[in-house]
Amino acid sequence: AAAEAAAAGTEAEEKPPEEPVEEKPMVLQGKTVKMVLCIDTLGTNVSIEDSKIIPALMLCTSCGKCKEATEMKQVDQQALKDIDAELRAKLDEEIAAARTQVEEELKENMEEAEAACASDEEAKKDLIQKEYAYLRACHAAAKLKTMVLELTA
Repeated sequence: AAAEAAAAGTEAEEKPPEEPVEEKPMVLQGKTVKMVLCIDTLGTNVSIEDSKIIPALMLCTSCGKCKEATEMKQVDQQALKDIDAELRAKLDEEIAAARTQVEEELKENMEEAEAACASDEEAKKDLIQKEYAYLRACHAAAKLKTMVLELTA
């Protein structure tokens, strides 16, 4: 049946193969930062030879290009991780688990500290609650340190 349809002229109805989409080159949108390079002659008090300046400038340019390529790679990896919904859900679960674990660990200490201060000292209780909120955030960040480093690498 397929041969008959092909012979009948349905070949014109076939869709042409799709062309591959061109990947646009990534461009960093940040500001250009100028830096100063200080080269020490290590106490010899002599000037640097003129013939050494051009290779030093080429080295600086190469270092700048390498840094730019590294930053592009990091931005690309971060974007891919943000797009990956499954990975994002997994990371959100890890973060929530770490927060609840830290809250459970510090809950008893916070209750003891609140009980220790007099009931008429609301400002002190508020301060204790803020202190333990900070401690919870610090402990959660410490537990998630490897994940944060992976996301920023």
